[in-house]
Amino acid sequence: FRIGAPLHPPYHCKAKMPDNSLLHFRLFDLSLGGMGALLEGTAPEGLVEGMRFSQVELNMEQWGVYHVDAQLISITERKVIDGKNETITT
Repeated sequence: FRIGAPLHPPYHCKAKMPDNSLLHFRLFDLSLGGMGALLEGTAPEGLVEGMRFSQVELNMEQWGVYHVDAQLISITERKVIDGKNETITT
């Protein structure tokens, strides 16, 4: 089963890319087998399925800050319609 992360306050995360730049994203959901994440804007160049990240920082506000190793399994696009009837792509 998967547990959805709260929309407010958002749980922010960051990971270090191979070129040492930081990748910032938002936790979408969490399960025993993994997590779903949302990027704000376009994916950075060099972000590919299969990448491994060491010590991804998950800031879960009142529940604490956690550091985990992770592998990127899949990259997909998610579209939602907001309250102003505008399409938001993440």
